[in-house]
Amino acid sequence: MAHLPYDPALPDLGHILPHGGVPSLVVKAVQGMTSIPFTAEAGEVRYVRYWPARECIVLWSFPTPYGAPLLVSGRLFGNEGAGLAPTRSTLQRLAEECKTVMPGVASPYRYLYAQQLLLQLFPLDAGLPGLRFAASGSWMRELFAERLGTGVAETCTAEVIPSSYKPWRRCVFRFEAQSGEGHARYFGKVFRDSRGQALFDNLRAINGHLASVDGAWNIVTPVLYAGGANLLVFEEAQGGVEVDSEFLGQALDDPLMMEKLRGVVARSVEGLACFQRVPVKGLRYLDPTSVLNQIARRTKGLDRVAPRVAEAAKRCLRALEAEAGELKPESPALTHGAFRHDQFFVSGSALFVADLDTLCLSGASADAGNFLAHLDVTALRHPELRPVVQEMEGVFIRALDSNLYADPRWLDWRRAASDVKYSLRPFLSLSPRWPELTAGLLDAARSHVAALGLRKVA
Repeated sequence: MAHLPYDPALPDLGHILPHGGVPSLVVKAVQGMTSIPFTAEAGEVRYVRYWPARECIVLWSFPTPYGAPLLVSGRLFGNEGAGLAPTRSTLQRLAEECKTVMPGVASPYRYLYAQQLLLQLFPLDAGLPGLRFAASGSWMRELFAERLGTGVAETCTAEVIPSSYKPWRRCVFRFEAQSGEGHARYFGKVFRDSRGQALFDNLRAINGHLASVDGAWNIVTPVLYAGGANLLVFEEAQGGVEVDSEFLGQALDDPLMMEKLRGVVARSVEGLACFQRVPVKGLRYLDPTSVLNQIARRTKGLDRVAPRVAEAAKRCLRALEAEAGELKPESPALTHGAFRHDQFFVSGSALFVADLDTLCLSGASADAGNFLAHLDVTALRHPELRPVVQEMEGVFIRALDSNLYADPRWLDWRRAASDVKYSLRPFLSLSPRWPELTAGLLDAARSHVAALGLRKVA
């Protein structure tokens, strides 16, 4: 893999992430674990999460004759595999339970001692013990029948979305439930802990409040929570279209789509003003110090493998810490936590916001700053979309002035902080473009910190 850092604590990092394809040692191990035929040559990396000087998690996908790919996760440990010990007994128990939904699998996991690499065949995941339930069609049929009142003759099929599977962290499934009355589509999230219960209650309350005030948008609302599986299930908006890079690309060439996009952006701010006023109890409050501390934790170990990136990020964080001490504190408000254009779905005339997993209380400019920072990300990832991104930024800022008071200095602060956060993601996912993307977003963060100083002088 291009631009792979050398990490003395993980000397086999290059072996599990070679330039192109899947390492032969992984292919050989998987062949010994299953009798499922798969195409090793067409295998690919679907996900990487790297913790410098500590560990690296990788998801590989192999095509099979059955349609559904064979998914294999790998966790590369540092410190002579010390991280495996606490999970060993859990892993063995889960492996036995997973065999019932894994025909043709001799052993759903293998630990390669020489490389300190733990391999797991999906749906075995020691970090997501509920995954085995959500991957079972029979279990999901019983869940829908019990909780949604569907008929006994109903059939339910489940298909994982590989791009949304983050081993040891989270997995997204899509389900289709069918009965004599027709069928409905759902998607579900399996979490590593029980956070879904509180999220279920909060999202239902927020949905009811936004519906009562007829806001510019509403949220995608869960229909049930299955605590034994840590599974939160949502009904899918029929015909919903994500406002993603493809949507933006259409707006680049089609004036009608551009006008539609302008409307989505303006409504995103209008709805945010309603959203921030929803009363929700029990949420954690993220003050500016907590925000910076969260980002700083992502730089742990970074100085040992990419010292220039680590120092540039830490300089931005120090500057933001100093600026926060001089700003008048913002009023706390309900905060999405990952508010950006590709969290929106258009369904007819309705607009929905998804992925409220990071719901919290924070400063009133937090979501707006994150939205603008993600436009910085989009412009870097897709240079051809920069004219659209610039138009979106202008519409968003004008809508802020009309609908939602946001202190310009706090907006710069929040945008800069989010740019630093986003700058670390390409590196921690070992994206081939990480040098370019990380440098570009750190430059953007520095420019917004400088804007803070200019506003202060003015």
